[in-house]
Amino acid sequence: MKQAELLVMADYALPPERVPQTMAEVRLLSWEAIAREEDFQGGFRQFPETVEPQMDYMGTTPEGDRLLQWCGIRIRISRHVIAFHLPVLFKTWLDYEACRIGLNRFLCTFLRPFQCERLLFLPSCWEQPEQRIHNELQRKRLAQMQHKITHAETSFKRCRQHLEHCLGGAAPLLREATEPAYWETTFFTADAGRLCCVAAVTDTGSLADRAERLTEQFRFTCRPDFRENGCAYAPYLRKKVSEPRSCHLQPAFDPKKYPDFRTAVASEG
Repeated sequence: MKQAELLVMADYALPPERVPQTMAEVRLLSWEAIAREEDFQGGFRQFPETVEPQMDYMGTTPEGDRLLQWCGIRIRISRHVIAFHLPVLFKTWLDYEACRIGLNRFLCTFLRPFQCERLLFLPSCWEQPEQRIHNELQRKRLAQMQHKITHAETSFKRCRQHLEHCLGGAAPLLREATEPAYWETTFFTADAGRLCCVAAVTDTGSLADRAERLTEQFRFTCRPDFRENGCAYAPYLRKKVSEPRSCHLQPAFDPKKYPDFRTAVASEG
């Protein structure tokens, strides 16, 4: 079986009538700075000799999907999902943090104008785990579902449901998975490391009380150079770097396991 490459599926909240204009604006951005980053290029199986400063519009499919291409990356914008096929081995993405950060900067820059909400990272192909196959009819059905996911899916919700049917739930720690797996994350969690927050804590109260006060009252301010196409909460101003401004940040925790962040800290420290 050929080596699996990286696929990324992104949900987005942009109204359908605003997609064509937003796509045109994204295409006009200068992508040369990202393309020249060593961490971005390092994960590619073969990076183009000539850096492409802008994306090429490849047309629209009969189903209405808009197609883009840039530096070997194929992008398909459907009504309810944006799909990226990257010429990066899935194993390379798993193993090398610098590669993941470089790709995250590209994804965040592209997806923030579309008001992205969630991301799925998955391999472009996989061998179906034998324990999930009960008969040949199911084997055929799973193969059809896999092809649909990796080539023609138009709904983020269905993609997630089909992945769960094929491979089970998303892996909490994908790099420790021993079987074919995929990873789901919120858009902000997948940010490109461009957001810098520094807070000084002067009180000596309990860690849980301190966490509650920070998340409810504290305001973080971002450095301007960390705002350039990197923060999910920054206003999108096309090619202009956002001005520094205060924003509320809610640390991540598992809402299914804990009702709030204070309880998460009290339980796990």
